Order: sequence, then C-alpha cells, then structure tokens
Amino acid sequence: MEYAEIILPLPLQGTFSYYIPLEYREQCRIGSRVLVPFGGKKIYTGIVFSLHSRTPENYKPKEIISVLDVTPIIPENLLQIWSVVSQYFIIPLGDLYRQTVPGSLKLQSETYISFLSDAVPENIDLTEQEKLLLSALQVRQSLNLVDIEKFLPRKWIIPSIDQLIGYKLIKIEEKIAEKYSIKEVKYVRLSDVFTQTEQAQRAIQILNKAKKQKEIFLKIYEKQVETPNEFYKKAEILGITGSSNAQLRSLVEKNIIEEFSLEKDRLSSYTGEKQDIPELSLEQMKCVEDILTNWENERIQILQAVPGAGKTHIYLEQLTQKITDEGTGILLVPEISLNKQLVQRLEVLFPGSVAFFHNRLTDFERVEIWRKLIANKIRLLIGTRNSLFLPFKKIDIIIIDESHDTQYKSEASTLAFDGIQTAKMISKLSNVPTLLGSATTRVEDFYSAVNKKDNLILLNESFIKHQPLIIETVDLKNQINQKNLLSETLIIDSTKLEMEKVLGEGNQIMLLHNRRGYASLVECLACGYVAFCSNCDVVMTYHKTTNELKCHYCGQKASKPIRCPKCTSESLSTRGIGIEQVYEELQSIFPSETILRMDADSLKRKNAYEDAYDKIKNKEVKIILGTQMITKGLDFPDIALGIIPRADSLVHFQDFRAEEKAYQLITQFAGRLGRGSAFGTHSAKLIIQTYSPEKYLYQALHKPYEEWFEYLLEDRKKYEYPPYTSIIKIIFKHRKQDKIQRAAQFFANTMILDEGLPAEWVLGPAPAAVSRINLQYMEQILIKIPQGKSHKKVRACILAAQKVLQEVTSYKSISLQIFVNI
Repeated sequence: MEYAEIILPLPLQGTFSYYIPLEYREQCRIGSRVLVPFGGKKIYTGIVFSLHSRTPENYKPKEIISVLDVTPIIPENLLQIWSVVSQYFIIPLGDLYRQTVPGSLKLQSETYISFLSDAVPENIDLTEQEKLLLSALQVRQSLNLVDIEKFLPRKWIIPSIDQLIGYKLIKIEEKIAEKYSIKEVKYVRLSDVFTQTEQAQRAIQILNKAKKQKEIFLKIYEKQVETPNEFYKKAEILGITGSSNAQLRSLVEKNIIEEFSLEKDRLSSYTGEKQDIPELSLEQMKCVEDILTNWENERIQILQAVPGAGKTHIYLEQLTQKITDEGTGILLVPEISLNKQLVQRLEVLFPGSVAFFHNRLTDFERVEIWRKLIANKIRLLIGTRNSLFLPFKKIDIIIIDESHDTQYKSEASTLAFDGIQTAKMISKLSNVPTLLGSATTRVEDFYSAVNKKDNLILLNESFIKHQPLIIETVDLKNQINQKNLLSETLIIDSTKLEMEKVLGEGNQIMLLHNRRGYASLVECLACGYVAFCSNCDVVMTYHKTTNELKCHYCGQKASKPIRCPKCTSESLSTRGIGIEQVYEELQSIFPSETILRMDADSLKRKNAYEDAYDKIKNKEVKIILGTQMITKGLDFPDIALGIIPRADSLVHFQDFRAEEKAYQLITQFAGRLGRGSAFGTHSAKLIIQTYSPEKYLYQALHKPYEEWFEYLLEDRKKYEYPPYTSIIKIIFKHRKQDKIQRAAQFFANTMILDEGLPAEWVLGPAPAAVSRINLQYMEQILIKIPQGKSHKKVRACILAAQKVLQEVTSYKSISLQIFVNI
C-alpha cells in the first residue's frame, strides 16, 4: 500500500491522499496518527482512514512526515462509526476527529523564529523593533509568536520578521510538541542498606546534630518497619515533619533516603468491595427475563417504565449479565452531575474499572480514559452522548437512561448529532444490544416499537408498594376571581395549607418553576420600552440578586436602569415570574423554614450540586425549589408534596414538541414524589396550578402512556411532523442581515432547481426562532422528508448546494449548521 487517506482535524469534508514513504509502510496502519503537511508549511496530526495503491489523478500527493503510533489509537470499528455518522448527520469527518479526540493527542506545529548562527548583522540599518527582536533571538536562539508578543507590540511583529528574513538573519520553522504528560507523584523511602537495624542506628548517630533530618529519617523508618510496601509521598513527609526541601535533599545526598516517582491516575474511582445487586421484585424479574430472551432477535429494546418502577435495578442486572472480560458496557446519561445516586449504585458493581466521561473533564483526563480503553482496562463507562465516540475495543451493551432527554440531541453543542440515533446505528453496525429506558419515551422511539422495528418492554408497577400519587389540577382563573392568591407567584390559599400540613408531618416539599432570574423583562409603563440585548434579538432577564439584566444567549450583562432610557420615566415594572421571585416569596410565606434554590445561577461553583444533594438527603432543607434539573436523578424518601405554580409556562414556546416536553417534565417531576416506604399507607400529592385545566395534557397525567402517545400521534399526522416525516434544519449565520437572507434563498433555490428536491419539501428561508444571537443574524430552512422517501438523495442535495454556495466569493463568510432529525 503506497497511499493513505488521512482525516485532518479541520472542518473539511472527506479525506486527503498522502504518499507513504518506503520507511513508514510497515508502521502505517489504519487508525494510527501521522504527521502530514497541509496548507503551505503547516503540519497537522492526521488519522489514517484507509490504505490503497491507487495513484491520485491530476496532482502529486504530499508525503507523510512521520508515523506517531506503533499501536493505532483509533480502532477500525470507531472509524466505521465516524464514517456512518458523518454521512447521516452531514458532519465533516474532520469535525468528528477534532471534537471527539482529546486535544493533547492532536499534535500541531507551532511557528518558531530562529536566529541563523552564521549570520552577521553588520552594515544593516535596523529599526528599534528589529534590533529588539534580533537581540532576543541571539539570547534564546528560538522563539514562538506567543513569546515575541510579550516584549514586542503585535503590530510590529510581522513587519519586523519579514525584514529580518529579507536580511537573511533569521528563519521560520515549524516544530511539533507532545502536549500530554503522565502525572507522577514523588515518594521517599530508605536506601536498602538503612532498612537494617544496625545501619539505622548508625544513621541516627550521623544525624544527631541535624534534628530535622533525624526526624524525617525516623518517620520514614517507622512507616517502613510497620508497612514495608507503603511509602510516604514527598509532600506528605515534609508536611508531617514541618521540614524544608533542602533538609530532605541533604538526606538524599547522604544516600540515607532515596526519591522515586510513581505514575498516578488523574481520575479516582471506587476501589472498595464489590456489592451484590438488590433483590428484584417479581415484576422486575419478569422484565429482565423478557429483555434477555429478546436480545437474540432484537438488538434494540425500549423499556417504558413508570416512575419509581426501579429502572436502575434492570440496568444493573443487564450490565452484570452482558459485560465480558474482553468487552465494556456503556451507560449513557443526559448529565453526569445530575445522576449521583445512579453513579454510586453502579460503581460498586465493577470496583476499580468504572470510568466517567463528560464535558467537565480536563483534556489530560480525557487522554487517560482514551488510553485505558485502548488497553481494555475499563469494564463500564458512564458518560454523556460523546462517549459513543470513544475507542472501545469491544462494546457488550449500550444502555441509555432517560432516553427522552433533549440533551441527547442538543443543538447548543458543537457537534449536531442525535445520541439516541447514533447508539442505534452502532447497535446495527456492531451487533450491540441497546436498551433505551424512560418513563416518558420519545414519540418517535415508541412509534418504532409499536410498529415492531424495536422491541417494547413495559414495566407498569412501582418497585415500592404505596398508594397512587394524587394529582390535583387547580384552575387559576377561578382562584384569581375569588381573590385566593397569596402572592404574585400565584401560590394560593389551599396550596399553602397543603404545604403547612406536609411540613408539620416532617416531610419535604418540592416546587418546579422552569424560569431563570427574577423577572422575564423590565418594562416602562409610560412608553412601553423593554430592555433588549444589544447582541441578540431577545429580551434581557432581570436578576434581582445581582440587580442586573442578563442575556441568557450571549451572557451580556447590564445594570437595571433607574429611569427609562427612552422617556426618562421612573415607572419601570417587572413582568414575568422567574425562580428568584418564587424563592423570595416562599421565604416571606415560610420565614422559619429552610428553603433551597436549585438552578444554573445558584449552583455555579464546583460541587454545588453535590452539596445541595447532600442537604436534601440529610433533611437539612424542607422546601426545594428548582428548574428542570430537579426532575433528574433525585431519589429521596421524604418528598411528600410537589407543586408547579405556573404550569402554562412549560407549554408556551415555539416547538411542535412543546406538549410532549411538558408532559415529560411533569411526569419526571411527579416521579420524585412519594418514593419512601412511609407512603405505603397514604399518598403523596402533586398540585398543578394552571390557567388552562381543560388541556388534554393535564388529563393525560391520569391515564396510561399509550393513550397520551395516541393523542400526540394524531396531532403529528395532521400537521406532518415526525414520526410521519423527518425534518432537517439548516441554519445560516452572518453579521449582515441582507447577505444572509440572499444566501439562504440562493441555497434553497439551488436545492429545488438544480438538485431536484420537491419545492413542497423545502420550507423557508425564514428568520430563525431567535433571529439574532451574539451579533449574528440567523435564517433557517426546514426540509420535511415524507415517510418512506430517500434520505440519501436529500443529503446529496444539501452537500451539493453547500459546495455551490462556497464557490460564490461573497458567500464564503456565511457559516452553516445542519441539524438532521430535529
């Protein structure tokens, strides 16, 4: 094989052909990293995608500079997954490589300026800036651009370099540096000779006049006598004895003690005793048997379980049954920090071989997980959706918890892919059993199961036997007419009485209000002025705790105005109720109770969520108020009452899935209530306050999920929404509104006229739901593909239109984002 197709860490479609020099042909393997030149003198770390002997036509390929890996770091099965995902979600292979492989494994050249040692700068009229740069290079020999910026203003750097190159005094070169380094910890131990009693006594005599050195020696000697295989860390012994580094170094120089280093994992994990799976109920045992029986015929199974049915127990059983010595299980969760209890339960099943992968890890920590997977040292990986792109040697099972969660297909992420769909692809590609678990399965997934494409398992019985949850829907219109409101947040008299009763019994209360800040907007009552973000087409939210207006899209902040900026009136009023306002009014209604607020603004510091979790667990708080984060992962026995003060805010937003998401959120919230055995004799309660109690959404909460599914299906069919169609959304971004409108229209016309997409499939272009974010205008095109029609042709049309758009010089600055199956 003389040629290699290389994936580069750049947002470019496809691969690039390179010639393999003779000396590298045995080393060059699929999945290995190679250094290759690209774009002039720049050097990148590429991944070998394939090998072949076909000589490229019309151009002479460049040569591979070096092969970095003896053992490939990307398994061939992962490259196959990349290829399928790239085609399906229209994501460049380079983007998948760039966004999923840790940065420290992607070596990239840095530009260095070097002094030519034989150069003689005589009779040359240099500027002050050139002299300064040359002097620095004569001292340091070689500097990168970052170093030069420290002493030379940026505007002079390039002109000075150009001149000195012209004078043949300096040269430019590209250097490659390995970023990742193993973490090592320094330890100390006695030199072999001084572990013997007689020699130890001699050491004490030698050190009689050096008290600190003697103290260090005695401490180390004592530890090694008691536990010969355990040693002090260098920092630890200095701390215990209050000694200095110089005193310790003196002992090393006298050959009485020696220093040594051991490699240390950056990631800690549970290493205690393995624990057994909790005993299953009869209903759970039947569920497990059904799943195991169906693995032979169905690679994808959907577990629809009522809240409190014990999905975690099912997961534990499946993981222990399926994971082999050579393989690994994957458990996907929407957000690791919100699943503390689940993580704790799983760690004890595979002590010492569980790893966690999420966006809060440092790059070096990601590299360590990557290397452990290649070495097959991980049995269970718990992670967010990007975990699917890790280098597993063999996947035994994929379990997706809370499979309905929108985090699995977040449009806010750099990579626009659906984690659920990707898991299904991997399942089919690698014949991997995949289980999707939820109490509120996505309509598309349930539809797939009902139509026998996937297997459906129902678990309709709660694990803890107790009275059914009471759901009470309160009509706020009537309450306002009867003047039963206690506060602006619409907490009514009867709700307060229920809260007092629960608190009197020593139980906890949870309130859901999914709106950040204190108020949705600040408005002038005199002229109607509303404060908009100057970067985005959105109203700024008022946060009373900091007395600021904040944009939740770009992060811009501004002080709350005292007078109206438009008419100078002081008649400024807040509109819309945020979680801060609910919290403030709960404090006024229950001044003697401990109230905990849980939202993105109140839990900013590290470990804040874990601290809040412990406070709830230890009953240090009686009332918990939160946004949607409290609907995930909390499993406490004493929450007897749940309240949604303004349920309508969960439904009123632009999304054909608004009702489905509201149902999921309310059902998940209801699942937090009455989970303790104490509720065996009486029921927990959920109070939903709404202006529209007649909505079918609230009636469906009392009915089986299947009836809710049929209702949604009828609505989707009427308006041709998924699962009866597939929708691809294309977003165009640019700072100039007129340019982006022209570009989007040009793109739509190209797809219809040149590429032959039916015009009725293409909706738009039109402004996006939020038409400007961070000074960039946004237009969107929706492509609705009817059920049974070819997706392959549509993707080809999009790529062709994208290529045509990029060939128009004035449109090259337009940025495109493509979301498949929104």
